[in-house]
Amino acid sequence: MGLCLFLAGATPAEAAPWWWAFFSIGEGSGFSSSSSVERYIGQYIRSAQNPDTVYIASFTWGTGTNEPINGSGWGINALHTLRQGVSGAAPVRVIADGDDLADINATKSAAVPMVASPSNTGSATHNKVITLGTRSVMTGSMNFTAGGYSNQPNNMVMLRVPSVAQAYLNELDDQFLNNNFIENTKSPQNLFTSPTGNRIEVFFGPDDNGNITLSPYSSGSAMKDVLLYHISNSNESIFYMVNRFFMSTELRDAMTAATPGKQVEGWFDSFDANANIKNILQADHTARDWNDLSATEG
Repeated sequence: MGLCLFLAGATPAEAAPWWWAFFSIGEGSGFSSSSSVERYIGQYIRSAQNPDTVYIASFTWGTGTNEPINGSGWGINALHTLRQGVSGAAPVRVIADGDDLADINATKSAAVPMVASPSNTGSATHNKVITLGTRSVMTGSMNFTAGGYSNQPNNMVMLRVPSVAQAYLNELDDQFLNNNFIENTKSPQNLFTSPTGNRIEVFFGPDDNGNITLSPYSSGSAMKDVLLYHISNSNESIFYMVNRFFMSTELRDAMTAATPGKQVEGWFDSFDANANIKNILQADHTARDWNDLSATEG
């Protein structure tokens, strides 16, 4: 189970109160036990109000001074304890991957309820999400580990758009309460509008994959089709950061179709999984292998 988020339209600087984007250090060497991103996530969790149902979902977990499960006064364990006996306090819940439970079981309080996706079934939960009720949602590429915070180049986006937060809350409720990690049923809503009129598209995989009917995409589009559409129809420069991408020819064609004269460049975590990707993309564009970068360049 994963997700895909698209923000469309120019966003003026004054729109920032409804969205924030931040990035991990990704210096390529060493780990920090207390990175700034780690502290920010912990403080974000602690900002939850009692009526907010709080979910935290991740593919892998770790430990650290301020990590979001058992951090020093900031994590899920502390928040759950604070809510005990408080009238009207909403639940605090964890969603984990069934094949990677050792770290979360070692740090999470037994009192905090958790569900895990079925193990060894191909239904791994790949989400990296924190919800604060319907007030806001934080999601991105970052696993909640020391490597995710400090050693890898990751990103997280926080959206204060109630309709979007509600969509994430509904999806996580379905997973937690109904054990529906993979049901291949289209999400009730994919299109949302920001407080400043920007188009926001939210898709949950694999449920929306092949079930997308949203204009301007072809009926029955897959999530990759949405991604390729936005690249090929871009009127701005394109910069991509990708862990794995196995549609090398399609990606190249989409980039070539983008507005002439715009800069198109990016990097992959590694080309090792498919060396042909590097050759195809570097024929026309700047594509770099993260493993080729020095710590200074990273």
